[in-house]
Amino acid sequence: MPPTGHRFDAWNDAAGKLAAAIEALAETCKSNDASGFDGVFQVVHESFHGLSGLVTGEHAADHHE
Repeated sequence: MPPTGHRFDAWNDAAGKLAAAIEALAETCKSNDASGFDGVFQVVHESFHGLSGLVTGEHAADHHE
């Protein structure tokens, strides 16, 4: 459920992206694929910022500029 005052569809989309990224990270870790870790973890990182940006009002892209 999104925090009060936030759009349900945007929250669910961002939360779904984060959940999918975490699943991909788990699979990468299970396969001991060290070469793929950085890229998969970057997606988790960006997805987390996308979700938290909905609450803080910050844009995920602004985090890395």
